[in-house]
Amino acid sequence: MERGIKITTSYKGTSDEIIEKLFCNDYRIIHLSGHGIFNQDISKGSGMVIGNNMFLSTREIRQMSVAPELVFVNCCHIGKISGVAEELYQQRYKLAANIGTQLIENGVRCVIAAGWAVDDIAALEFANVFYDRILSGYTFGDSVSDARKSVFAKYGNTNTWGAYQCYGDPFYRFEQRKPDKAKHKKIYMISQEAEIDLLNLLNELDIGKKSTDEYIKQLEEICDGVDIAKIRTPIITEKEALVYLELKHYDKACEKFSALLKVEEASFSFSVAEKYYNAMAKKVTGEFKEILTKVDDDNEIERQKNIEQKRSASLTILNGTTTDLEALVKLIPSSERLNILGSTYKRKAFVLDKNKFETYEKAALNYQKAFSLSKNWYSLTNWMALESALVMAHLHNWDSDVNNKNEKLGYKLISFEQALALLDEVSTSLIDSERMSYWDMLAEINIGLCKYILQFSKTSDKNLAGVINQQDIYNEIGELWKKAGSKGKRFAEIEHLEFIIDALSITKNKNAHTLATNLDQLKKDLIKQIDN
Repeated sequence: MERGIKITTSYKGTSDEIIEKLFCNDYRIIHLSGHGIFNQDISKGSGMVIGNNMFLSTREIRQMSVAPELVFVNCCHIGKISGVAEELYQQRYKLAANIGTQLIENGVRCVIAAGWAVDDIAALEFANVFYDRILSGYTFGDSVSDARKSVFAKYGNTNTWGAYQCYGDPFYRFEQRKPDKAKHKKIYMISQEAEIDLLNLLNELDIGKKSTDEYIKQLEEICDGVDIAKIRTPIITEKEALVYLELKHYDKACEKFSALLKVEEASFSFSVAEKYYNAMAKKVTGEFKEILTKVDDDNEIERQKNIEQKRSASLTILNGTTTDLEALVKLIPSSERLNILGSTYKRKAFVLDKNKFETYEKAALNYQKAFSLSKNWYSLTNWMALESALVMAHLHNWDSDVNNKNEKLGYKLISFEQALALLDEVSTSLIDSERMSYWDMLAEINIGLCKYILQFSKTSDKNLAGVINQQDIYNEIGELWKKAGSKGKRFAEIEHLEFIIDALSITKNKNAHTLATNLDQLKKDLIKQIDN
């Protein structure tokens, strides 16, 4: 504690530690100190160095879960500068400008960023004087002015006094807050304030360090503040729905999305409709699974009756959902919409008691269409996993455009070798990509899982080891979950395994049985991780 302020530090931490600490707390002040690089070549990366070819840059800043009041970026620059290229020399301060501008756009009140290399001792003097003033109640402008004057007086032989670029409100004051044990109340003047808080909460869920109850409490505080201030907008309701969706509260998510769709002359994203159908499909499937797994030894006949009633009611809703989604796709086709349609067909197949084949076939078709539009790893891995199950059931064949009934698939199913090559190609494309979200970090793991599933469709039951190990998949997902992933995102991975296991149930193929057993064990082990 310093002057009653709680301080979190990361000195010489790894890139993972730095990112985790930066993203998982609600900081009012953030101070970054290190080496900065500005590369003209975008592919080489620019920012504060936090590891081997790892940079903290404006991309990461955009992903921050909260908007702090003040950020101090104290980077000395080591960019490659040509002695004859004055233009490159002038770009030494561009990193500071980029960071400063991005932070202000993110809602930060005030930013200080070093525009060129600074002298260490002079930089320490600037920081000491600045923080002494700002924590004593001086305005941001006066604190910066006093710090400049002190450095100029003591270290006038350097140009450090002028190195710091300042952005934001010169009249901002850092106000000390006394701990309040009562329920924190959000006070809003305009809707944009609540929208920013909801966006910050959504971003924070990617890290997932708090309990679901804590996140629900945060959301309720924001909602109460919105209702007290009477500033509710469709954008606020949409973001509330997205938070509930992330937290696996499908009832509330559907309630919010449904309310949006009934509002006349509302301004919200077109994707609200598809997200509503996605949430509804998840809600219905989740409720069906609850009844399916409920044990009642005293009255098994009544339990089976309840299951069938719930199955019928669930299928009615899912049939309507797929019909509406098909209409949306026909109106404006997109990879995301096709992925949601494929997912909904998977859920419908899961709920079906028999004749699952045709529905899983429709799911595969929509994932194939989604991949043809986007070349996205998510579409590809879902498509290939389902095709593996259909091939093991002798319903589809690699390198064929017809099913076992000699009906056209609507696409040419690639060969087994082409499938592996395509997974490798997508995996290679991820190497230089910006992995900033949970799904980006999950991509490589799911590609490995898909390869693991794929090999069972081709090899004999005497040679199922392959190059992908089930334990490796478990370990990799576990490591990811230590860093990121909301409850909704983690259970999405569990559901993915459940659907593949169910798709494998349509055949008595020995390989399919072995794979289903292995995936079921993986699912159980991962559920234990979530519970812990």
